[in-house]
Amino acid sequence: MKAGIYRLISSLLITMACLPIPASLAASPPEKPTVPTLPQWAEQSESASTGTPLRLQAEFPDQQWWNLFNDAYLPSYINGAIQNNPSLNIAAERVIQARALVRQNVALELPSVDVNPSYYHIGLPQQGAGVGVNLPRSLNFYSLPLQASYELDLWGRNLDQIRSSKRQMEATEFQSKTVLTGIISEVASAYVNLLRADALIRTQQENLALLNRIEELKRSQNQAGLTSYDEVIRAERDTTEAESQLAKYQQQQAVFAHQLSVLTGTSPSPQAQLQRGSLEELALPVETQVGIPSELLARRPDLLAQEKLLESAHLDVSVARKAFLPKINLGAFFVMGALDIHNLFDWGNLVNVQSAVVNQPLFKGGKLKAELKYRKSKQKEQLENYRQTILNAFKDVEDSIALLKADSATLEANQKRLLLTEKNLGLTQSLAQQGLVPRLNTLQSQSEVIRYRQLAMQSKADKAIDTISLYKALGGGF
Repeated sequence: MKAGIYRLISSLLITMACLPIPASLAASPPEKPTVPTLPQWAEQSESASTGTPLRLQAEFPDQQWWNLFNDAYLPSYINGAIQNNPSLNIAAERVIQARALVRQNVALELPSVDVNPSYYHIGLPQQGAGVGVNLPRSLNFYSLPLQASYELDLWGRNLDQIRSSKRQMEATEFQSKTVLTGIISEVASAYVNLLRADALIRTQQENLALLNRIEELKRSQNQAGLTSYDEVIRAERDTTEAESQLAKYQQQQAVFAHQLSVLTGTSPSPQAQLQRGSLEELALPVETQVGIPSELLARRPDLLAQEKLLESAHLDVSVARKAFLPKINLGAFFVMGALDIHNLFDWGNLVNVQSAVVNQPLFKGGKLKAELKYRKSKQKEQLENYRQTILNAFKDVEDSIALLKADSATLEANQKRLLLTEKNLGLTQSLAQQGLVPRLNTLQSQSEVIRYRQLAMQSKADKAIDTISLYKALGGGF
């Protein structure tokens, strides 16, 4: 009787499942992600036990282009941003997420095996229904089912889905490198702007001291009747304007210091706490030839990201087309069952079922057609995004080159004007020593030299920032 009950319970527990695909029919292993030649990037990560997030570091042919500025402090700020900038940490985590999604899709090409040990306590009536047979009050049933399943990917739908997710992962990696390139250029620009503010403050303080002395001399001359009061008013106006400009430079200094601190992942710090060099000692990199080869643009990470997204969209269309084809599932279900746990592993209690199931979609209410239409539209959208990114890349480079050429010409002109003004100051000082011109003329010439020095500093800073912009437009260097 117990054997009959056992067979009854076992038949109720057995379900249809899938059998692992034979090795001869197995699909080819997923292809490895394509490693780009330009740009090449090294991904730095610590041991998983340390919990340190993924880091990204540029490795262009002229890696660490910021060293071309020959500044002792700029590399430390850039390295600090690479390690601590929240935006870069977010981008690195997105890369990890994309890789995890790829791994999820790779599982589609592998068999699924589950084991579900179970225990049942079954209460039974005292007598069999209408047969007058006494039954035990209860039964304990132990089972150890093993279920294996696999989808036979004859049409390559799952493989295309894996490849699509890999392209999206590669696009995410390039997008993170776009963030990296942008952060590095922002740090360098903020640093140069801070040096500019320092230089302008120093020279403006010198100029303000000269203007105060000029104002005092004109007041003395006015009291002696040697000049009109209009000259005194103009001197006061010049002094007031210089004080206002000095306050503006100090405001800019504080803003750029705060920006530099935040970019390096720290709280906004006062400008006095930030170590830095000087704009005068900052070296300008050697100018590149006008007419950048298109091969340099091909390494821009945003362009490479759009290329991978376009490839992914093409694969998604293929996946949507293959959804119209039948799916074939092969599998098996094995279960060891017994009323006594000591007999659970008795091979005489083994029950197994093999199955082959074909699923052919017949009517989905237009879902599959709508999905195919959607994927085709996304493919066209990604194509236009790719074209737009190419146009923007050429625009960024051409704009940077145009600005760099203009600033180079402006810097050269301002340096010539400064040189001529310094020569004029030398002549004025020589005449003043001989008593041929008043002392006021010397002070005014010195103030004029400071103003042209400020213009030259402005032009030098502009040229440095435009050089940084060109590096960014080319994907991180020449």
